[in-house]
Amino acid sequence: MATYWVPYAQKQLIALPEGKMVTQHYSNFLYYMELMELRLTNDIVVPYRVLQRTLFLFHMLEDLHQRLIGH
Repeated sequence: MATYWVPYAQKQLIALPEGKMVTQHYSNFLYYMELMELRLTNDIVVPYRVLQRTLFLFHMLEDLHQRLIGH
């Protein structure tokens, strides 16, 4: 289901009215990682709250992915 699989992460598929979301997360004593991939058919607002100092990266890969596979 997800485009980018992290083999050692725990995975969850969540069905939404606007599409679907795949979450993957992994935690050990060094770091916590969470990857969320949304495949949407309609616009959606996704609020979030940062509870502690966090490095947060946000990437939109749709355009890049479409160019790489030639669509």
